[in-house]
Amino acid sequence: MMIRLLLLVLMITPAQAAVYQWVDEDGKKHFSDTPPPDKHQAKDISDTLKPANIDQGQAEQQKLKKLFTKPGKAEQQYEHNKNNGNKARQQQAYCDYLRNRLRTISGRVMFVDKQGKDVKVSEAERKQRVKSLEKKIKRECN
Repeated sequence: MMIRLLLLVLMITPAQAAVYQWVDEDGKKHFSDTPPPDKHQAKDISDTLKPANIDQGQAEQQKLKKLFTKPGKAEQQYEHNKNNGNKARQQQAYCDYLRNRLRTISGRVMFVDKQGKDVKVSEAERKQRVKSLEKKIKRECN
């Protein structure tokens, strides 16, 4: 069984790779893609290996295409969980942003625009922005 598995693995190796076979002093047969130490007599068996038996028929290709193009239930569940996890993380980041913004404008603050210039905001406008953020946080983050 072990030799069959090893041969299968060796048949999958690229065609340009050499495959060596040798028997050690205990009589065990070894296979490798690198030659053994000099004390062992190795035989290059690369040319004797046949390619793996692969069916190139249309029916088999269609089966493989069907199998690998549609995600299975496990993959669908994984993607669903991942997407929901991403949405939850995005929502959490958004709520963190809103709460931080609320803390920032709750006290004395100076507003600036995108160019870094001061924007005149009255105390009433600031309080209105605080109320608006509190409502938004209550609605979207609780």
